[in-house]
Order: sequence, then C-alpha cells, then structure tokens
Amino acid sequence: VAAALEGDAALRELRERALSTLWNMSSKAALCGPAMWADKAGARRALVEGAMLSGPEERKARLRSVAALHNLSAVPMSKSAMWLDVGTRAAFVAAAGLGGFEDRKARSYALAGLQNISADVAEGMWEDAAARRVILEAAVQDPCDDRKARASAMFVLQNLARAPANRAKIW
Repeated sequence: VAAALEGDAALRELRERALSTLWNMSSKAALCGPAMWADKAGARRALVEGAMLSGPEERKARLRSVAALHNLSAVPMSKSAMWLDVGTRAAFVAAAGLGGFEDRKARSYALAGLQNISADVAEGMWEDAAARRVILEAAVQDPCDDRKARASAMFVLQNLARAPANRAKIW
C-alpha cells in the first residue's frame, strides 16, 4: 500500500505495480473488498489518488486505480459509502468524463462503477450536476464509440429513473 501512495515521479513504475496489485486483490471483492474499503488512509486513499492522476504518463496507474474502485463498487456494503465518500465520487466522475481513445478503458470502468452503485444512491447521483453531465454525455454518444461504456451509462439512467423522486426531473 505504501508503494501505491508513492508520489515521486522517479518511482512511477513502482506505483503502477503496487496499484496493479491492489487491482488484482480487488478482483476478489467479496474477500478483500470490505477490508480494502475500510483502509481509509491506505488502500482507499491510494486508489482514489491514483484514479485522480491526470498526466498521460500516469494512464496505467489511473486505469488500475479506477478498475480497482470498480471492483469494490460491486460489494453491497460499499455502494452507498462509495458515493458518500467525496474523493471516490470525484474519482468516478472524473474518469467517466475522460474523452481520449487512450483513456477509454478507464472511462468504461468508471461508468460501470457508477452503474454498480447507482441503484443505491439514485437521488443523490441525479442531483450531482457533474455526475449527471458525464452520464448523459456517455449515454448519448461515447467519444470512443465504446458500446460497453454507453451501455453502462444507459443502465445508470435506468437505475436513476427507478427512484420516484427522480422521474419528473429526468423527464
């Protein structure tokens, strides 16, 4: 976890590998997910910070972080907590708004993560202007013609429309 938090540019590869390890561990979300999520100052912080990386040389680290957060979003006990965590919400929304071809996988993972948590936080997600914008943009036309990303955005809208408080607003 300490290596995943490494911010020194000279140690970029070390950080990527550490985030890859967390991603692999998160693939067994039922086993590791609750503990990873509970590690607020360690694993969770590393994944959120990694997902917010923005440089082109940091794409691999960002992808692995967003993918791990996506895996954690499948754990039922984490869904509402992930949305309520400001950093995690910002990471998902930022990654869902990525537009370049090189970032299509991170975008797809972010939208799938939003899909996973959307049913549990439907009203709050629709009220979040930034989240609403990236979801609607992806549902209309994904910039990379990524069908999985677009389908995830449509599933998010489907979940958001299930909330009675959202129906009139969405219409």
